[in-house]
This record gives sequence, C-alpha cells and structure tokens, in this order.
Amino acid sequence: MLLACAALAAGPDPRVAGRWEGLDSIGRCSGFVFGADGSVTAFVSRGEVIIPDSRRQQAMRYETGTGAAPATIDLIMTDAAGKEERRLLAIYRLPTPNVLELRTNYSDERPAGFESGGKSRVIALQRLTRGNQALVCRVGERPLK
Repeated sequence: MLLACAALAAGPDPRVAGRWEGLDSIGRCSGFVFGADGSVTAFVSRGEVIIPDSRRQQAMRYETGTGAAPATIDLIMTDAAGKEERRLLAIYRLPTPNVLELRTNYSDERPAGFESGGKSRVIALQRLTRGNQALVCRVGERPLK
C-alpha cells in the first residue's frame, strides 16, 4: 500500500532531471533543464534563457506523476514569490533513457495518450550528456523523430 501511494505522489521524476534539447515547430533549437529539485530553465536558439525571466519576475517548476498511465508532467509558471500563475498540463514518456517525449494540448486539458489527435503534438527531446553536447542543435539538424 505504501509503495502505491509513493508512485502517485507529485514531485520530480529523477529520470527527467537533466538538460534536454530538440527543435521546436519552426525549427529553432530549444529545450529545458529539469532540476532534480523540480526547477526548470527553458531556453531557445543559442542557449538564450527565456525562463526564468528576470524582466517579468517569472520562474518555472515541474511536477510529475508516475502512478498513472501515461505519466504526467505539469509545467508550472510562478511569480517572483513562487505563487502559481499558470499550469501547462502534459504527459511524458522516456522510450530510452536519453529520449524524452512530451505531449501537451497547450490548454487546461491534459492529453489522454500519445496517440490522441486534436491540437496536441509530441515534442521529442534528447538528453545532453558530456559526449553529445551539440548533438541536437547543429545548424540544419532535423527534429528528433
């Protein structure tokens, strides 16, 4: 019983922690650094950090739920005091330890699965490790499939 409760608890999934990159829908390199503490840094082309945003005093954190199928991830925008402003609901899977797939509807409704249609799309990210620091974001690179 205790094990089942632990699997449903929200918090960061340690398998997600790290730096992940991929190409967005318009071909820009973008990605996330998911901290083991639940913090998030989001960036775009050439490593320009877009979150946390010091001008708007915004930050981001994440929570995962591994007790459901598919696993859930919430990207939570917060103000400078840490108060929640917006929550992006998504699902995720790790087909391999170095590939993270996210799916979101970009709305208040979480996708039911990876095969569901509608406005949602899968974002495939590759984990950056010491051996592949520029693997994903080279000029002319195609999005991960």
